[in-house]
Amino acid sequence: MIFLLVLLFLPPVEAGSSDPARAAGHDGEWWLSLPQEQRTQVVAGYATYYAWKLRGPVQFSGSAAAYQTRLESRLKSAPADRRLPISDLLEDDARKTPPGTGWRGAFSGEYWHELGATERLGFIQGLLECQRKDAASTAKFSKAEDWYVSEISKSYGLRADDPAAGDEGAFGTAIVDVLLRLADRTS
Repeated sequence: MIFLLVLLFLPPVEAGSSDPARAAGHDGEWWLSLPQEQRTQVVAGYATYYAWKLRGPVQFSGSAAAYQTRLESRLKSAPADRRLPISDLLEDDARKTPPGTGWRGAFSGEYWHELGATERLGFIQGLLECQRKDAASTAKFSKAEDWYVSEISKSYGLRADDPAAGDEGAFGTAIVDVLLRLADRTS
């Protein structure tokens, strides 16, 4: 009872926040609160880590936009599902999707270069959401998601003041591999 009273007086955390403490609780409600382009990239990031690092039993096939559309429809028609973890919702949808060619690739710097700031944040949120489920991974990510977006952009030589800039030699490195290099250092 005291626990519930304490919860009532905690300040709300803004939906879509890049607060690392909030990151562990991403659910359907959180996902719906994001702009559409960010939701699509959450799907793309999640499916990329799932296919290339986690190598889970579910096969993601089709486009991130198709997953995003189906998931939106499900969450609007079944409001109780909004409380489910986004990872469970995405994997459930992948199980129901007819097998296809599989996920198209480990997106690299060229893809990152094409994304806007909101889309980059969504992609990182998806990668991190799936990485948290990876029991084989010892990597920890304690910084704000925005920090990872900024550091990945720097690693590809991208600058806000010159959108055409970039280190094309680094563009071939997968985004997920750049993220994993940014994991917390353990002593």
